[in-house]
Amino acid sequence: MIGRNHKILSSSHHPAKFWINFWNVLKTANIFRGEVCNKSKNGELFWIDITVYPNTNEQGKLYGFTAVSLDITEKKLSEIKSQHVEKLASIGELAAGVGHEINNPLTISIANLHKLKSSLSRPDKDPRTIDNCIEKIGVANERIKKIVSGLKVLSRSDKDNLDEVNIAREVHQALDFIREIYTNEGVSIQYDSPINCDFVVMANPGKFHQIIVNLFSNAKDATEKKIDRMIKIRVFERSANEVVLSVSDNGSGIPKELIPKIVEPFFTTKEVGRGTGLGLGIVNSFVKQFNGKLEIDSEVGVGSTFNVVLPIFKKVENK
Repeated sequence: MIGRNHKILSSSHHPAKFWINFWNVLKTANIFRGEVCNKSKNGELFWIDITVYPNTNEQGKLYGFTAVSLDITEKKLSEIKSQHVEKLASIGELAAGVGHEINNPLTISIANLHKLKSSLSRPDKDPRTIDNCIEKIGVANERIKKIVSGLKVLSRSDKDNLDEVNIAREVHQALDFIREIYTNEGVSIQYDSPINCDFVVMANPGKFHQIIVNLFSNAKDATEKKIDRMIKIRVFERSANEVVLSVSDNGSGIPKELIPKIVEPFFTTKEVGRGTGLGLGIVNSFVKQFNGKLEIDSEVGVGSTFNVVLPIFKKVENK
């Protein structure tokens, strides 16, 4: 490395926005902590958990950086396998509900298509009947489109690239996908988000969507024995540089002594066969990859709140 530019280690795995965020953190004399994919001199890729400290003189002027890194390649490969298992479990859990949700609008669309065909073959065509059929077919097809769009989001690439992610947009996409499924199971969803602006964070879009789906699914399962099942979702600004995605439920709650354990791989409070024990562990892992933290507050018999706290990359004013 002596006399050479450190960019020779670049794997080209991370997008330009990742490095823009990297330097924005360091140039403001803050500490950067994250996972980086680099290239060894034989061309193989490897992963490091890196912490970069800014060096300042007595006058507070920045003059360089110190980096400490740990090779986590084996850990990353293990995580990828666990994430794949959990993703398959999530898709399997939703499959029956999705099939039912697509079947309903499809039946409406087919019935109105037959009715439209019959109306058009008549000599005394009724314009109102024709318009009504076309409108119902359009509404049904739009519903199917939203469900398919949700499936496409869930199956997005598992690459680790970080990109700009609009939190409100991701939550809306997830809600479009699961709202009717949850409603049919007796779960009421309340969503509260800022009106004036949206918050953008640096994250992997596919993994961020999986965070949302896992938290929603966990909240739904927690309320299973409640009559008035409720999930509350909030997005709010905690400070000038932090945004919070909060998912609360009025479920059974978690004993205080178990809260530190529920993010451990394969630990679950669900009945045998009801969970993999990977969901919250993966959520916690993803949140850390995005330089954030997962906060858990719970009371037995009252419910639980899971807060995903992430650094704000930028704010987008709503027009």
